[in-house]
Amino acid sequence: MTTERTYVQNLRLLEKVVHGAIKTASLTGRPVLPENARKEIFLNVGEIYALSFDLLQELEERLANWDSNPMIADVIAMRAPFFKIYSMYSLHFNDAQLGYCKWLKSCKRFAELIRTVEMSRLCKGLPVSSYMLCPVQRIPRYKLLLEDYQRHLPKDHPDVENTKAALSAISSAALNMNNRIVDMENQAQVLRIQRSFTGKDNYILPGRVRP
Repeated sequence: MTTERTYVQNLRLLEKVVHGAIKTASLTGRPVLPENARKEIFLNVGEIYALSFDLLQELEERLANWDSNPMIADVIAMRAPFFKIYSMYSLHFNDAQLGYCKWLKSCKRFAELIRTVEMSRLCKGLPVSSYMLCPVQRIPRYKLLLEDYQRHLPKDHPDVENTKAALSAISSAALNMNNRIVDMENQAQVLRIQRSFTGKDNYILPGRVRP
């Protein structure tokens, strides 16, 4: 549970402190970043934070009532279908990091905001970019945590079947995420090869065979 609390705190720093300050500045007519840059950098971190916050609340409620309802895996299993939002974040994470570095160098107001946050105790001496990595790492860690939980469950524990279902759902989400990332990397490699031959991008349409 400690790792989940830390994860939600990290997401809160990104969404409520950094991203929140940028959105507020835009509303007041003094934007820190262009709107397209803001979306490129922060992607759907707000959705991920909301999902993670709700999950944490429910897990803590379960722990508080453990004696009467000693199960937690069903909570994760029920929310697993929503974990697909992590795929979008992971797919575009590299572009988000490139955009972050680009605007950090070229936009004084953005650089000042990031510097102020990083100097605060909230950042714990870590760069903001390290917090942006957290969602990418989370689904594999959920899988590891569930596997560890499963190993320590007695065979007759009421949470055994829930844990199997949660692990299956999380494993599927992780596999789907990895497959989509590999597909994107393969497409990028094809475009690089095409560019080396033609000097320009020739996009290959899915399902189309060139003569």
